[in-house]
Amino acid sequence: MTPINPRARFARKRFLVKPALQLKFLGFTLLIVFLSSVGVYFVFESTLWSSLPLIPLSPAQTATLESSLRLSFLCMLLILLAACGLEGYLYFHRVVGPLFALERELKRIAEGHFDHPARLRTGDELQDIFKTLETAKQSLKDRSEQDRKKILALQEEISRLQPRP
Repeated sequence: MTPINPRARFARKRFLVKPALQLKFLGFTLLIVFLSSVGVYFVFESTLWSSLPLIPLSPAQTATLESSLRLSFLCMLLILLAACGLEGYLYFHRVVGPLFALERELKRIAEGHFDHPARLRTGDELQDIFKTLETAKQSLKDRSEQDRKKILALQEEISRLQPRP
């Protein structure tokens, strides 16, 4: 059996757990927010241009109003992008982190290591899957112990039955 990497316990604390998947999700989220905001901006602009003739403003006042509204819209877009990006990162990390831990735990089980408990941070998703994994791991450990005992008993029986020279 290959030994467990002692640093594997600390890998969960990385900023990006599964970088390719996490960055793809974050990029997709930000793209959707950006495209939605562009659509809202065009609706906003058309409403603004259709409403401006109804208000008696000088050309300078109109230009000032337009620029301040556009600047406000840009600030709202940046705040929205930052908020959605942060929320997407934090929530996704709570889902991908447990998947990373699950993958690591399954590798340990495949190597025959049943003693290390699978733990998640408080608040992470997939807690029920990890409880099921612990039950399955305990069952595998018990079966493995039973098989070891049977093998030892059979080896003793074979040794006893073999003629001694």
